[in-house]
Amino acid sequence: MEVFKGIGKFPVRVTDYFDFDKLDAFHSAEINTVFNGDKWECILITEYENAFFHIYTRNSIKNTEYFDIEPLFGYSGPITNTTDNNFINKALKIYSEHCISSKIIAELFRFNPLLENHIPFQNSIINISSAKEIIIVNCHKDRETQLSEFNRLGKRYIHNIISDTTIDFYDNKSLDEFQKYYNTSLQKHNADRILYLDDNFYNRAKDSAKFILAEVKYQGKIQ
Repeated sequence: MEVFKGIGKFPVRVTDYFDFDKLDAFHSAEINTVFNGDKWECILITEYENAFFHIYTRNSIKNTEYFDIEPLFGYSGPITNTTDNNFINKALKIYSEHCISSKIIAELFRFNPLLENHIPFQNSIINISSAKEIIIVNCHKDRETQLSEFNRLGKRYIHNIISDTTIDFYDNKSLDEFQKYYNTSLQKHNADRILYLDDNFYNRAKDSAKFILAEVKYQGKIQ
């Protein structure tokens, strides 16, 4: 078993095992850098052609020397390119030992329901539970084909609101308005401070081609 670690960047060999264009956006190095700067970490564990890969950002536990890991956004659960249960369990044990030595005492994995990257881990040493029901709808470019994905009630609801709804996309990404509305929403719901995004995030997002700014208005009001 070989172990490769990275802080703020991928181990060079990781692209030998995974095609990141086919994975979740939150498996992207650029996306993690926009959200977390150079604070995110990753680990690649390999044995012959088998590989386990995980990206995470540790959070300090107040008034202690310990950390936990909980993804704030997206599905950045671990991925593997094999169903070899023996390898997967060995990789998980190595990762657990790494966490112990790094004083990481708890972590929440959030798997992607579209990628179904939980399946290789179903018979492993970790326990997987369903957090909530998720509805998946296919996306189409034309309106009528998209509407065909919904039942009669859904179609009626969409038809009722569509004339009062506008969506605009902006190439010149001034994120000031988004930051204002985002922070106002967090304050309204008394959200945890960890959900607030600092100015560095907005500066990095503005410079990243992976982020676009969309404005949705219903009856003239931003939603």
